[in-house]
Amino acid sequence: IDREKAKLALADADQRLKESGEKAGSDRAAAQADLNGKLRKREKALADLQRAERSRANLEMRAPADGMVSIMPNYRAGGMWGTNPPEFREGDRAWSGAQVVELPDLADIRFEARLDETDRGRIAAGQTANLRVDAVPDRQFTATVADVSVIARVDFSSGTWPPARNFDLKLKMGEKDPRLRPGMSSTARIAVDRLPGSVIVPARAVFQKDGRPVVYLLDGRAFEPRPVEITRRGKEQVAIRSGVSPGDRVATKLPERDMLKDAR
Repeated sequence: IDREKAKLALADADQRLKESGEKAGSDRAAAQADLNGKLRKREKALADLQRAERSRANLEMRAPADGMVSIMPNYRAGGMWGTNPPEFREGDRAWSGAQVVELPDLADIRFEARLDETDRGRIAAGQTANLRVDAVPDRQFTATVADVSVIARVDFSSGTWPPARNFDLKLKMGEKDPRLRPGMSSTARIAVDRLPGSVIVPARAVFQKDGRPVVYLLDGRAFEPRPVEITRRGKEQVAIRSGVSPGDRVATKLPERDMLKDAR
C-alpha cells in the first residue's frame, strides 16, 4: 500500500513538474513577446524623434553666401487697395511658394528699364549706358546693354490712353557699390549718336509757327519766337543746330499773347 501511495505521489509530482515547466515556458514566451513589443515601440519612438529632428532642421534655412537679405512684401496682408503691402513679419502665415526673403548676389548687378518703341532700332547689345541711381546721388555708374526684348509690351504705368508700348531693356553693371540694393530706381542714358555743335531742348519747348519749328526765347520779361533748325527729334528731347545757344531760357508751353514780345 505504501509503495502504491509513493507511486501515485511521484506521478502527481511529475505532473506538477511538467505543468510548471510548461507554465514557465509560456511565461518566458509571453515575456519575450512583451519585450519585442516594447523594443518595436522604442524603435518607432526613435524613428519619430529622428523625423521630427529632420523636420526641425529643415525649418532652418542657411544662406549659400554672406550678404544682406531683403524681406519681401506680404501680398496677403490686409491693407487698402492700391497701397504697398507690408513686409513679412514674425507670426505671418506663409503659403506654398511664397518668397519671404531674398539674398541678392551683388557680384552681378542688372538693371531693368523700359525702352520706347521709337528708340528700339537705335539700341543694341554691347552699347554703354550711364546710370544715375536715385538712392546714390553722388555717383554715376557705367553699364552695358545686355539684352533688348524682341516683342514690345503694353505699359499701363505710363498713365496715358491708349497706353504706350515699350521694350524691356536689361543693363549689366560692372561697377560695385555696397549701397546698391534690389528694387532701387534709376535713370539710364545711352548715347546712340553724337551731334557736335547741337543744343538739346525739351521736346515740348518746340512749337510750329507758320509751318516752321520755333522756340519761344525769354528776352527780359517777354518771350520772342525764334526759328530753329532741328537736327534730331526724340520723344523727350530735340537737338537743335541753330537758333538757340547754351544757357538760353525757353518756354515749355505756349505763352499767352500778352507775354509775347511782338504783342507789346
